[in-house]
Amino acid sequence: MRTIYAKLLAVSLLIAAIAVSCGTNDEPAATQPPGTAAVTQTPSSIRVPTPSASVTPVSTTSTSGGGITAKDAGVPTTGTPLDNAILVSNWELDGLRYGGTIREGTGNTTATIDPTRNNSSPINSVGRYIYEKLIGLKPRLDSPVGEIAPVLAESWKASADLTTYTFKLRQGIKWQNLPPVNGRELVADDVVFSIERNMKPDSIRYVDYQQIDSVTAPDKYTIVMKLKSPNAWALNDIFTRPDYVVARELVAQESDGILKLKAIGTGPFIIKNYEFRRSGTFVRNPNYWDKDIKGNPLPYVDAVEQTYLTDTATTVAGYRTGQFDFMYTGSTLGTLDIINLAKSMPGLRTYSPSVGATSGMAFNTKAKPWSDVNVRRAVNMSLDKSRYADLTSATAAWQYGLPMRWDLVSDKPFTSDDLGPYYKYNPQESKKLLIQAGFPDGKLKISAPIQIGGATAIASYQVVQDLWKKEGIDLEISAVESVVMFTSYYTKQHKDLAPTFQTFGDLSLNTYAQNKFATNASENTSFIDDPEVQKVVASIKTTTDPAKLREYARFLWDFDTLGVWNIWTPGGRTYIAVTPHVRNYMPRYNDNFTSARNGIEWWLTDAPRTSP
Repeated sequence: MRTIYAKLLAVSLLIAAIAVSCGTNDEPAATQPPGTAAVTQTPSSIRVPTPSASVTPVSTTSTSGGGITAKDAGVPTTGTPLDNAILVSNWELDGLRYGGTIREGTGNTTATIDPTRNNSSPINSVGRYIYEKLIGLKPRLDSPVGEIAPVLAESWKASADLTTYTFKLRQGIKWQNLPPVNGRELVADDVVFSIERNMKPDSIRYVDYQQIDSVTAPDKYTIVMKLKSPNAWALNDIFTRPDYVVARELVAQESDGILKLKAIGTGPFIIKNYEFRRSGTFVRNPNYWDKDIKGNPLPYVDAVEQTYLTDTATTVAGYRTGQFDFMYTGSTLGTLDIINLAKSMPGLRTYSPSVGATSGMAFNTKAKPWSDVNVRRAVNMSLDKSRYADLTSATAAWQYGLPMRWDLVSDKPFTSDDLGPYYKYNPQESKKLLIQAGFPDGKLKISAPIQIGGATAIASYQVVQDLWKKEGIDLEISAVESVVMFTSYYTKQHKDLAPTFQTFGDLSLNTYAQNKFATNASENTSFIDDPEVQKVVASIKTTTDPAKLREYARFLWDFDTLGVWNIWTPGGRTYIAVTPHVRNYMPRYNDNFTSARNGIEWWLTDAPRTSP
């Protein structure tokens, strides 16, 4: 849910552009964005600790120049071809060519291309070609942390009291030339319409959007968003998911006001056809507004073709036989598959967004036996996570298996010893806790299905199931279609355990707090409802001081790891295998760094033309 419901979480406080002034607007921001602080993590008790005396914010200065590799960036390496995976590439414009078709195999599909109903990886796999957002995220060469960047908005600023955000829209952007919109100019009223749709209770984004009191368009190119209360992180909360601007005329044609499989946007590609669970074709938008750094029109390719895939063998076979131009680690492909491809296919180019991702399980703490913290701790301690990492991914690392980004609470990446007593594998202590919780033999045998979807997820959870069984923890794991799993997750219909997902790189501390810990948040699938936690969640919302933010991050860290509301497993990086003739795989304005591929800058070395 962020890839995979977009997706979900992450990042540095640096991308909290509280009052950022971007684009051509030279007016200074009303306040400065918070910095990411460094403090050594030592789990103790569930209390807000005293802040460290010194604060060292991470530099916000981006570097330029050559692409860096995983090894260059200090990422733990494994002696595989992925050591040289490109994190962020140079602009590769020498010999630029236009035309041709990019062929994509994907494990994501969607029955509705409506951001208010499906704000996740499935819609992002389609929407990123068609739609655009008011603001987005761009990668940085010097850091795994992205930063907020203008897209449809040219600039923005916040009021001094953090209750009003004013955006200036780029002028002259045209909607795609399809009826009933017919290529008219994008105006502020379009943005207001899209924001107001998300403010309705039936929107999947209502939790974040309900903080908005009003949104208006005082003129053709200005949007004014007023909040119900101050929020230093409003931009991160509201605009760092697939919060696309949609065409009001198209929505009006739908009897229920919900978009199905038709879409009109301002993006680089126009939807030609799309079939749920089958395929999709997106063709070049000849009137697209943006250009590359040399002033060349975008996009470069004529079309992108998607094929829906459900298993790893088909995906790999399709790639080997030239049916697809890239593959990525996700619901149908694992890191080891990418490694094997890199070994066997000369000229293969491997990329990696400089952000890790992790998955885990969220307990339904409203139900027995999970309401007992000793049971949750015992189940976590009986899982040999190091063995899990060995069996599931050659690139798994402890810093990608956490409740939140490690650099919010530490000055260096974590090892297993840093994660606190209940993350360590300790089957003897696990049995003692289960006996204390009322299970006389120290074993737990219960039908507690974990709903999962996707070939890679099935394989990973099978490893979890087998490791648990060795320690007397016998839980059923049920494989269901991804769409069903996502619905169950976000509507909190899981009976016992639900899969939970996080990516590290695109969101703020406040987003962690609001999504995972706020009482009514859709992603709070552990049903956390603690008064002290809610105070901290509320405090983060208006805090810009790095030292205080570090306190709050540590509090939430301790609360999660000591209360074991979720089981987090060591995660890995996302890798993409790209065929040799694809160039300029440069992620930009992406909604989720683990799926950094919107097609806008790709080009093919064997494309037919040298101009549009």
